[in-house]
Amino acid sequence: MDAPMPILWAMAVVFVALAVPGVVRLVRGHPAAELRCRVNRADEVAEVLLCLGMLAMVLPIGAPVPLAGWQALFGLAALWLSVSWVRARRVSESGACVARQCGHHAICAVVMLYMLLGVAGHTGHDGDPWLTMAGHTGVLPLPALAAAAAGYLFVDMARCTVLAARDTGDVGAVPVMFRARIRHAARAVMGVTMGIMLLSMT
Repeated sequence: MDAPMPILWAMAVVFVALAVPGVVRLVRGHPAAELRCRVNRADEVAEVLLCLGMLAMVLPIGAPVPLAGWQALFGLAALWLSVSWVRARRVSESGACVARQCGHHAICAVVMLYMLLGVAGHTGHDGDPWLTMAGHTGVLPLPALAAAAAGYLFVDMARCTVLAARDTGDVGAVPVMFRARIRHAARAVMGVTMGIMLLSMT
């Protein structure tokens, strides 16, 4: 992503902050905990993975995982989340307190895989095995697809922003990181940042 270093570092901080709620929920909502019904582990893992992938794409110092590794990881994540989404539509989980987001996360994993194709197409960096977007401009194939994906993310961001403003039913009843408002807000921020990155690569 071709942007000034201060902006890249600021985005890196945002993605680290976005990963924190998911990590906290995974730790505190373990299978033996009282909060387990408020955690869908597939969604939380997907959320953290998306944050790590976006972090690696903007981090000015690069990332320790080869580009091919990220491509394989998000390809598998997209498949896994799609299967989880289909299964969730067929089977009702007893004791669950939160709605599944596997469908949305599967779409985001596909979008990440799509963006990684643009990273692989950096001019002069085709032979570079590392995922390093900082200071370079990736070019995405099929710009119309990028526009459609960005459109979905922006619409979802608007929806989540409204939900975050309205959803106060669990305030005071559950820990902060487990509240619906926090989930909606994090999803909105992730959506708008992914959308902006998509458009910057077209």
